[in-house]
Amino acid sequence: MNDTKLHSEDYFGEQRDFWWNADFLELMARRLNFSSIHSVLDVGCGQGHWGQLLANSVIRSSVNDELTIEEEASLYRFQLYCEKGKEALGLGFNSLGDLLPGMLSEFGLTHQKVFQSDKASFFIPPYESLEQKINIKQKKDWDQKDFFWWEREETKRYFLAGKGNEEEFTSLFELALKRSKKEIQAIDENCFHTAGGGVHYLISGRKSFF
Repeated sequence: MNDTKLHSEDYFGEQRDFWWNADFLELMARRLNFSSIHSVLDVGCGQGHWGQLLANSVIRSSVNDELTIEEEASLYRFQLYCEKGKEALGLGFNSLGDLLPGMLSEFGLTHQKVFQSDKASFFIPPYESLEQKINIKQKKDWDQKDFFWWEREETKRYFLAGKGNEEEFTSLFELALKRSKKEIQAIDENCFHTAGGGVHYLISGRKSFF
């Protein structure tokens, strides 16, 4: 049996089913006049996490308030180093969505439109909705694996490639795990809450091939 994980396997869970509201997608289909189009190319930009990666470092939650300003700033800086490193290694740019409209324009696409999802993945006790239950299950699974967006060694690879200091890596990674474990503890105690906003773009354009 081949136990090798596929690229991004850890990210493709049931929680993705709740990233977009169905009526929002129907609205987008009307706005983009899909009924007059014969074919559509769906281009997925990485995990779509990208704005979310940075957004999650500043989103307020009941646990964030327990961190010092220095700790929050350190986690934000940690994520930036990792994102820069991942890009430097040629393994994807998590914030590509911000640049995609300009890139599509360079490829000759016209009639571009840019929207943001109206979806927020909130956590409010007692976490009774199916969406919250699935997101909590995913969160606990990642916590058990000591997962900070990526596994430890993968995170270290990105951090160092982003010109991070190797001597600082362990303390920053442990700080990230500390926040994660605090969140899990607060969930178990029914006191964790957050609006859970993120950045998810829907970008479209048209190009004639005839």
